[in-house]
Amino acid sequence: MKFKLLQALSNLKYVQTSGNSIIFEFKKLIHIKIDFSNLNDSNNITYSLVDRELSFPPFYNWFLLNNFVLKLPYTVPSTTVLENFSNFKKYWQGFSNLDYDIYKISLKLPVKILDDNDDDVIRFSIRYYSSKHGFKILLNVAVNLPDLIEYPKKVSISGEIVRSTSELESKFILDNLIKDTVKNGLLTEETYISLSP
Repeated sequence: MKFKLLQALSNLKYVQTSGNSIIFEFKKLIHIKIDFSNLNDSNNITYSLVDRELSFPPFYNWFLLNNFVLKLPYTVPSTTVLENFSNFKKYWQGFSNLDYDIYKISLKLPVKILDDNDDDVIRFSIRYYSSKHGFKILLNVAVNLPDLIEYPKKVSISGEIVRSTSELESKFILDNLIKDTVKNGLLTEETYISLSP
């Protein structure tokens, strides 16, 4: 009975029962195993990636999924199974929004997800060239896992001018970026780019 209520409230799909544990599937991507013998112990919930090919993947950047998603439940401490899963779902929303924004930006600009072995920070770069205004910049984006809950507010974006025929300001670059990319939640009028020459 408990698992049916949990399944209904959280969009989890039942997979199987094993003793006191029940395995659910989340978004066709993650298996969540809950040991119902003690729901007051956050160690009684574990997460693993689903091991199968998907005909239509619901996620765009497999590197992010494989290297960061299983860290989300442990981004903030939790004491109970429910608190752990609740935290995971909150961070999942920011994580999936980031994934989709990277995808949308990559439709028009080269994006490279950086593998710098930093466990708590997602880093990627965006190369942008404006032939109309004669400048080329490299944007370095960093998202701390704990900040995903407030994505995109706490994203750090720094820009390095690779080439320019004139003096550039952050607002000018951002205005051109917004015009030249597919609409997304990361690059908006509120975005701040720390620019270095």
